[in-house]
Amino acid sequence: MIYFVKFTKLRNLISPHEYTPNENFLDLFKKVKQFAKTNNSEIYFVYMPGATRYLAVQYDQYYNEVKKIIENLGISIIDIHSEVFAKEENPLNLFPFQMMGHYTEEGYEKAAKVIYNKTNIISKN
Repeated sequence: MIYFVKFTKLRNLISPHEYTPNENFLDLFKKVKQFAKTNNSEIYFVYMPGATRYLAVQYDQYYNEVKKIIENLGISIIDIHSEVFAKEENPLNLFPFQMMGHYTEEGYEKAAKVIYNKTNIISKN
């Protein structure tokens, strides 16, 4: 059985315009990893980019740093930017009116397929 936990407050903490990776971030994910291990569970860090990443203004300047921290902790990463958006001729087409906000139906469908495939492959190993 697969359960998902959404860290809404964490998402707000690491929103690119307010966040710089620090010891609290590292400590939090150390605890999350330990919690998953204690409960015989797998944890996945899913990076879902916002439209600002593809607009003229770059807001996710800490993308590589966050990714490195997660990788160094041995947590599986599902990077929707590289798996979906980077493969699009115009990634903004996966946002309604090519603006900030939620993804289009197509954007969510592509992201969901990647998440499904990655969690099935990883959990079978």
